[in-house]
Amino acid sequence: LFSRWMQILHQAPNSVLWLYVPEEKARELLVESARRHLIDPARLFFASHQPKALHLARQRLADLFLDSFFYNGHTTCSDALWARLPVLTLLGNSFGSRVAGSILHSLGMGDELVVHTEEEYVKRAVELAMNPEKIKSIKDKLETAITDPESRSVVFRPKLQARALEAAFLLAHRLQRSQNLDSSNSALRVPNDLLLDHIPWDLGLSSPISSFLVDITPSVSTS
Repeated sequence: LFSRWMQILHQAPNSVLWLYVPEEKARELLVESARRHLIDPARLFFASHQPKALHLARQRLADLFLDSFFYNGHTTCSDALWARLPVLTLLGNSFGSRVAGSILHSLGMGDELVVHTEEEYVKRAVELAMNPEKIKSIKDKLETAITDPESRSVVFRPKLQARALEAAFLLAHRLQRSQNLDSSNSALRVPNDLLLDHIPWDLGLSSPISSFLVDITPSVSTS
């Protein structure tokens, strides 16, 4: 991963790499590695621990968050996006390597910020580093995706997340009954587009969906 970041610095000569590395020994090792990659260690900026509010505020000064792989940022990704910092991520094959991509797709930013190979990761990062207008456009889109009340994304909207989960439970229960599935040995898969149609996007509903979930657990015979 660090070698890919060094490639990005090589191809974007006016860029710097800003890292949260509180341990001195770790900083020394990264400086040595940068030198081996022929990168001036002065282009590595090491951040120290700060209270969360200050940490989120300083992220607004950056242009692009380079997500880690093969294990993505989870809370760190959400925090960066909440600070309106675009996150570039490489989509993997495991749960841990797909979290950031899922969040970005939910925000409608998958085309700009989700890639599928390490080479594409480097290329996209360099393209964005060399194009401040594109970065500004992505930040504006991110701001809208987070703050627009008409957005269909549940990211950063916990009440809507709860309603979406309740809708998923209710829809699965209805489909199970209509398809007469035996829950003990059958798996029920709900298409995403079908689920989206059942999510109550209007948070002003007078009665919660949970009031309809009384009979969601199927009976199990013990005989």
